[in-house]
Amino acid sequence: RCLLLLAALCFSAVTHAHEQPKLNTHFHAERLGGVGPAAITVCNLTSTVFELSRPDFYEYMHAITALQGLANRDQPVLYFLLTPSDQEWLQWLQAPNRWLASTHITYENNLDKLLQTFHEAYLGAVVYDPTLTATALLASTSAGAENLLPFANRTSTNSSAPTLYDRYIKSGAIPVHRSISAAMFTGKVTGSRKGDAYVWAIDTFIKSKLANAAFMGYYLDYFWVHANPCCGNHNLDYLQATVSNQDFFIAKKGFFWDLDTWADEAPNDDPTQPPGTDLKVLQLVAQAAYDQTNGSTMIHVGGFVPWAYKYVTPFGKHGGVDTEWQTVKVLSAYNMFIDGDACCIAAMANAAFFHHYQLQERYTPQPFPAKQDLINKGFLTADGHVVPKSYALWYAGDYDSAAWLYGQLKGNWDDPARGNVPIGWAVDSGLSARFPVIYDYLYATRTPNDTMISGDSSPVGYLNPSQLFPPRAYSNLPSAGPTWIAANLRWARKFGLSFSGFVINGAMPMTPPATAAYAAFSQNGAVFQRASTPDSFLTGNTPILHEASDIGEADPAAAAATMCKFVSTDPRKPVFVMFRTILRTAGFMADTVQEIAKQCPQLEIVRPLEAAFLARAYDGGSNEDIVTFLQDSLPRSLPSGSSHSVKVDARNDGWNSIPTGTLWQATFCLQPAGPCAVAANAPVAATVPPQATFSVTAALTAPTTKGTYQFEYQMNSVNGTAFHSLSYAVVVQVV
Repeated sequence: RCLLLLAALCFSAVTHAHEQPKLNTHFHAERLGGVGPAAITVCNLTSTVFELSRPDFYEYMHAITALQGLANRDQPVLYFLLTPSDQEWLQWLQAPNRWLASTHITYENNLDKLLQTFHEAYLGAVVYDPTLTATALLASTSAGAENLLPFANRTSTNSSAPTLYDRYIKSGAIPVHRSISAAMFTGKVTGSRKGDAYVWAIDTFIKSKLANAAFMGYYLDYFWVHANPCCGNHNLDYLQATVSNQDFFIAKKGFFWDLDTWADEAPNDDPTQPPGTDLKVLQLVAQAAYDQTNGSTMIHVGGFVPWAYKYVTPFGKHGGVDTEWQTVKVLSAYNMFIDGDACCIAAMANAAFFHHYQLQERYTPQPFPAKQDLINKGFLTADGHVVPKSYALWYAGDYDSAAWLYGQLKGNWDDPARGNVPIGWAVDSGLSARFPVIYDYLYATRTPNDTMISGDSSPVGYLNPSQLFPPRAYSNLPSAGPTWIAANLRWARKFGLSFSGFVINGAMPMTPPATAAYAAFSQNGAVFQRASTPDSFLTGNTPILHEASDIGEADPAAAAATMCKFVSTDPRKPVFVMFRTILRTAGFMADTVQEIAKQCPQLEIVRPLEAAFLARAYDGGSNEDIVTFLQDSLPRSLPSGSSHSVKVDARNDGWNSIPTGTLWQATFCLQPAGPCAVAANAPVAATVPPQATFSVTAALTAPTTKGTYQFEYQMNSVNGTAFHSLSYAVVVQVV
């Protein structure tokens, strides 16, 4: 990923110029994002923070980021300008008919005035000890859990350049509510003062439920202050401290940590600890989080292995990718997915602000491949057999991090060549918690050649699927399969996703339970990084394809040469492969397709769902009985026992006509665990040909028991079997 990232960043500087795509006129949002705040304060940090010393920068960003997280917890009021993306998205949101179109903006850069303006957001200060660098993240946890601002206990000998501690703590301006001293931790518990600090934090914040362990921040502690600068650029090095990324997790009362995941070494930030202590402590943190959430939710971990400063070569004996895979393996064992803010584009501000942006209830996928269209393109014979060719799809990633999504995708998406060739844009849905804005932008400006798919490893986000099913190394916990599938279904239904573009499982093989799970939420296909066979196969009715290669070449001709190596030499059967790019523009992929036409014109670049439908047809699956639900008229709040006439609009995305008498069935399920009851069975009134839209109307009665319900509906064939497509479900309140 590192080498591919460097190639992508270098190449993006010389590729196509960007222009703003037009919004599709049919996009059905009266005001994108909902009703925006009446007024906000914008603070421009770029004029001051990069001139500070490393200690002053970390401490300033730490305090002001906590202020932002606390101030924005209940409503969006404080916005920072730290990276170019902050200004770009602020301007976009201020345009007519968008979230901040009517919002009054006050600009304020003075910290004293910001603290006064938002004084009701915090109760006082938590003071930490910079001589034990881990205490900085304990202070971050305290900040969110106890509504405090973090300050390092560090004074200045220069009265004309006081530290924040001098200005606000020694002066008594902000009262101290908690002090975390290095002297509190001796190493007697774990053999490490760092480890003891986290054990204390587990007891103080997770087990007490002061912190919300469903949200965790894996961000650099104060060690960054003492580390050698990275990246060959002063400002970029400062941004990689990722202190600004903490705001969302502070707003969520999350728990913060910075720990190594290897059992055979002591980390470079704590070299005297017994080898593996960091890993053991992380297991304690993860188990406590699992216990607090009762194993009933997927835990959101923001951040990533701090490659530039810790834990990997040259600071340790393991490489970057190996350490990434090891980290994800450990976290997955405890129901965690990682929102991977990785170096060296890791910085993101304002996630706590963006979190209040309201997305639409559902986003409609584009029509699935029609049989006649595939015949017309020469991919199917007239009698429906797959033509034996080499079929390839583009995977545009790696948008498995809110920071990468925020800072990189728009520029690559806005390339004027987008729409010229088929591309699968892989965006993990779980990232919408931190940056929902871009989802409206993508769905409103996509072309027929832009297919929205999930990235690694599912709509929820990046994890190792096999580690969710027993035996689960490191945790030995029971299966998380039902929890993971339910979370994926929620995101797949919302964003109209039916294809998982890149299933990473680390160095482990995909186990049968993990493979089978994709049939439950990714009904139109998945691509495995390490497939057991180069041939496509079915799990249930879901086709499984494999990745052929990452494309790291900067030159389109060289990229095409790599791709041409995977053209099948067997004229008797088709092959289906994926090529993965990282942070590449649409123009790069379009130029590469032009080179493919010169070098190996027999390689067909197809849309992801075209590859999936062809593979399913070849492998003996069914492309029939598939519908996409477009909208329904059921109110989301219902008086108990009330009667309603509900209309549901749908599209026939299968290759067969839907016959008269096919049933639309709806159920109400009391949350969280039932009971469930059938609410309606309504027949289709007339035959529906492929690609046609249709409506079903049914009379139903709301439950008599008040509460929160899942209203779920599906199409069933005349003989009673469910269609191959996903059901749809919404949350309804019965009052």
